[in-house]
Parts: sequence; structure tokens; C-alpha cells
Amino acid sequence: MTQIEALNHATLQAAAQLPSVLHARQQAEQALADLRFHEGLRRQWEAARAEAAIREATALCLLEGARISVDDLRELSMRDARDLAPTALDPSQSLAIGLWRAQWNLASNCAPLNARVRAPHRPRPLPALMSALHRDMCSGLVAAGLIGADQVAFPALPGGLAVIRDLVQAQLPAWICAAEVSAYLRVTPVFSVASAAMGATLARWVLIERGVDPSAVAVMSALHTTEVPGSEEALAAWQQAHHPSADADAAIDGVGRWYEFFARAVEEGARIGQDIALHVQAGRL
Repeated sequence: MTQIEALNHATLQAAAQLPSVLHARQQAEQALADLRFHEGLRRQWEAARAEAAIREATALCLLEGARISVDDLRELSMRDARDLAPTALDPSQSLAIGLWRAQWNLASNCAPLNARVRAPHRPRPLPALMSALHRDMCSGLVAAGLIGADQVAFPALPGGLAVIRDLVQAQLPAWICAAEVSAYLRVTPVFSVASAAMGATLARWVLIERGVDPSAVAVMSALHTTEVPGSEEALAAWQQAHHPSADADAAIDGVGRWYEFFARAVEEGARIGQDIALHVQAGRL
């Protein structure tokens, strides 16, 4: 495993200010604003979040090296619990149903949209959130006997949880925190199962909780599975930037390449979210 050297905040902020990164982020923020005020979310935001959870889980399944279609996962998500017996599911389906549960439970705990009375919203503490997410993600695999319970909600890498906590809670813009935690968990197996999916989900949570995507309908992982070479190249640049041998300029450039692709992925996720809102509004998915 390549050594990951923590970078100082000044380097991360310099990367975030690169012109290409600023442009990509501005495009993403506009797409997210268009999504937030989409007519389809006025009354049907809960249905839109439910569909986004299915789309995001499908993308995460691909990110984890398994394959399932949106239609197949949608059908699985609507089955009665008795029809989800481990013997009835293949390994990809067992992983997919767990990833969907994590996305659905994440969305279910987000602040409601367009509420007439604003209810107090208290985000879960990070350790409790991570434990709940990982239990959900692994639930289908555990039920099928494909992994042991000792692999669930326990880090495989000593010190990994402290790094995640520092990234998520850093006094940095939400975009930087989200992009960093997503990349870190993709290249570092903090969890022996679904580490990349955990990173993407925590990044999504950061952007939702900190008001970047209040809709919770953007499908942020989709572009990472449709433009795999671009995603992998940007991630490799980020990884090299965090190597002890990287000089300051190389570190800024490498991190910036990942930040740019990450922002492009969020923009694409917002566009997919707009499509979901349109179809929900029309009553057709």
C-alpha cells in the first residue's frame, strides 16, 4: 500500500483555488442550486431521495467491483424481507442491498425539504454514523455468510478512524473535506469491506449536512463509474501528491486534479438528480 502523507491545510486550500478547480466547483454549485429548486422536489422530495438512494447504491456497487443494474436493485429494494433470504441472492445482490440500506438510511435522516415548520435537525455523531453506515453496507454479506461479523464496523487499519475524523471535522470548506475523505478511503483499506463505498458515502454526508446539497438527491458517485479512466487518473494524482517525495507544487497540482474531477462528479450527480426530480414529478421512473 502506498504511503499516504497528510498535507497541511494551506496546500489543500491552494489546490482548491486552482482555476480549473474553481470552475468545476462553480458549475457543480449551479447544478446543485438548480436541483434544490426543481419543481419536482416541491412535493415529491421523499420519492426523489428514495430513487437517488437506489442510483447511488448502484454506482457504489460498481465502485466496489460488483455489478447490478438500477432496475434490478430497485426491484430488490421493494421486495418483502422474506424474499431477501440469503440463499435467494448472489454475492453482488447481497452487497447491493446493503449499500442501498446505507444510502436509504442516510437520506431518511437528512433534514426534510420544504417543511412548513422547521424541525430541529441534529446530525449523528461521526462514530455512530460510521458504525451505522458500515453495518448497513455489510448486512447482506453477513446474512449470506460471505463475511464475518468481526469485519463489520471495526477498522482493519489502526489509526484509520482518527484520520477520517480529522478529515471530516477539519476547519476547511466542505468541498475539501468531502473530496479528501472520499479519496483517502478509496486508496486506504480502513475497512476490509466496502471502504471505498464508505468514503463516497461520508463525502456525500458532508456535502448534505453542510448545505452544499440540501436536496440529498444528487447521485455523486455515478461519474466515477461511467468515466473510470478519468476517475482513476485523478485519484492516482491525489495519491502521488500525498506521497512523502512530492514537492509543494506537485502536491498542489495532484490534489487539484482530484478536486476538479470530484467537483465534476458532483455536477453530474446533480444533473442526474434533476432527471430524477423530473421523472418523479411526472410519476414515471
